[in-house]
Amino acid sequence: MGYIIGIIIGLYFKKGIAVFLFLIILCYKILTKLHKTRRYIKILIPKFTLIIFLISIFISCQITISYENKFKEKPENMTQLNITCVVKSQVKVKEHSTEFIVEVIDKKDKLNKMKLLVDDNNKMQIQYGDILKISGKFQEISSYKNPGVFNYQQSLKKQKIIGNIKIQKIEKIGESNNVLKIFSDINKRIKNKIENNFSENTSSILKAIVIGDKENINEEILTNIQDNGLSHIIAISGMHISCIVLIVNAILNKFIIDNRKKKIILIISLVIFIFIIGFIASAVRATIMTILMILSKLLFRKNKFEIDISIASLVILIYNPYYLIDAGFLLSFGATIGIMLIIPKLSKNNFKNKVIKYCIQTFLISVSVNIFILPITIIFFKRISITGIITSVLISPFVFIIEFLGIITIFLPTKFIYLIKPLVEVIVTTFIKITQINIGSFYLKVPTILEIIVYYLIFICILNKKIKKYFKIPIATVIIAILISKIDIKNELKIYFVDVEQGDCTLIQTENNKTILIDGGGNTNSDIGKNVLIPYLLNKKINYIDYVIISHFDTDHVGGILTLLETFKTSKVIIGKQYENSENLENFINIINKKKIETIIVKKGDRITLDDATYLDILWPDEKNIITSNLMNNESLICKLNYNNFSMLFSGDIEKEVEEKIIKDKNAVLKSDILKVAHHGSKTSSTQEFIKKVQPKISLIGVGQNNKFGHPSYSTLENLKKIGSIIYRTDINGEITIMINKSGKIKIKKYIN
Repeated sequence: MGYIIGIIIGLYFKKGIAVFLFLIILCYKILTKLHKTRRYIKILIPKFTLIIFLISIFISCQITISYENKFKEKPENMTQLNITCVVKSQVKVKEHSTEFIVEVIDKKDKLNKMKLLVDDNNKMQIQYGDILKISGKFQEISSYKNPGVFNYQQSLKKQKIIGNIKIQKIEKIGESNNVLKIFSDINKRIKNKIENNFSENTSSILKAIVIGDKENINEEILTNIQDNGLSHIIAISGMHISCIVLIVNAILNKFIIDNRKKKIILIISLVIFIFIIGFIASAVRATIMTILMILSKLLFRKNKFEIDISIASLVILIYNPYYLIDAGFLLSFGATIGIMLIIPKLSKNNFKNKVIKYCIQTFLISVSVNIFILPITIIFFKRISITGIITSVLISPFVFIIEFLGIITIFLPTKFIYLIKPLVEVIVTTFIKITQINIGSFYLKVPTILEIIVYYLIFICILNKKIKKYFKIPIATVIIAILISKIDIKNELKIYFVDVEQGDCTLIQTENNKTILIDGGGNTNSDIGKNVLIPYLLNKKINYIDYVIISHFDTDHVGGILTLLETFKTSKVIIGKQYENSENLENFINIINKKKIETIIVKKGDRITLDDATYLDILWPDEKNIITSNLMNNESLICKLNYNNFSMLFSGDIEKEVEEKIIKDKNAVLKSDILKVAHHGSKTSSTQEFIKKVQPKISLIGVGQNNKFGHPSYSTLENLKKIGSIIYRTDINGEITIMINKSGKIKIKKYIN
């Protein structure tokens, strides 16, 4: 626990370790003085245990901070790298490139022992262990910088990847012959054997369950698995390791009589398996716990679950502290703890019928797992399924059979695989069909840290009456703290400028808790609505939108909105009159007709009242001044948000022609405290005359990192700087939070400082 707390401080608080250690000591002193808790605390946490606890916090915190500092180190020349490196992963072949991980071995380089993700368009024959000389352009890993959204950059830290390199020149200069290369080759052969002998869907499921490779699972199948809360089922864990133990034991029983020798060989087999699959957190956890159980029998010691799981987690986190924020790690440990804590309380049945007994036991295990990992599931996947428990019961036997047949496939000569192929195909197809059973899947608001703490405190109290007796006061204090945190005493306007990479998205919350969403980003490569916008809103505890405003129907503004309208309940949609048809517009019309969402078409001069203190003035489009050049951008809806003495101008993707028209309009009051810069800072808009009219104190630019358009342009940035406007960009600052109180005072908070 101390090591885990230290990692959390190192990741999120950094300099707060001294304060945290002081608070722990203070709490300990107070609890040992109180009459009700004194005896229990001294038994539960003796002074020596407390000292070890505090030392663990300090050590893990310093290790984590050290890692974080290494990731912040950048090459001296950001544009060009010339490095010698060794390939540390198998090569993934993509449509237009190959991708692999390298570790820098130049001792003089700051990047020594840190890894780079390489994007190679040359498609050279590269293998694990090859030593390469590479020249190329260094790039930081691009990721959405919003709270509650999957952070690709953070996930790569588990592999110690610092950035990406686009290769210009590559040369193979040697090979490293180490043990890991041998295991990597075995892993590759297993994958090739499975891929060459089974259909695409079957091979992808086999690889996931047998060797933990989920890379090629069909997106629809993976979504079904996640929506049903079955992610822990396909992660290599106790069930998979048990299958390996059974198979290895069955083989050893035929050749070896000595039990001690069998156990030693079994331990060696499990260690080899972990090296082959590549140290997946859930598999390492299950393997360590299994090995400890075997060792306890070898050494004639009593096996204790608490000790086993503590050692397993400690080993993994010492190896890499970033596993603490990995979904696989948390789901695996959570599922195991849930089973061990709840099953003894529930399974008191004595059914003679083995089938009934198995079904009930499996059902209880499923219930135990789902109850314990519920907060983790919501945090990572934002949704749960009512049918998930039943699906889990139905699917568990198939996972075991697939694991069993998969291991047989590995050792079976290729020419005999046809004997079991039909059976494997049928079982995997049935597995996939079961994952499609999803009657009651729905999104949930993400719980806060305090809510999660209370959830587990209540959970522990139900299971352990002693803890409930001695910790009534601390538990009551935490619950009261949650209730107080729910009370929003600040009546203010909140504006969130969201990072959707190359696109625009703004969330507004009025002082009366009305929610307004202006645009929602989008691109052709991924579903921004599903992957970014919905998780972001749920993290803000929003699952209902009062007003959705679409500036225009370019994908980078409306793509995420289309998914949102399909998923979230929405009261009204506001758009300008459309003069150009598009696929996005047609999709939008189909969705609002199907969902029966009220649509308001506005024009220049209209006013939309959002609540008592907040309203929108529509400045464009103008029916009398239609600009036909670049019609989609120039028909963007321009609106001005007004709240007491504060105002913000939203300018869509308008260009110079529209800006000139609005400047000439004597009735248009352009002066605003904040400007949402038009067209992501393109040189085709934000003229000096327009910027002078608006006079924004703050300018917001929604732009993607390393975007191909070169946004924002130098001319736009210069025009904004000339009037002294403070510029915030989503590619640099991530999500930008703006809070405006009743007097119009503005407070800015950046997601990335």
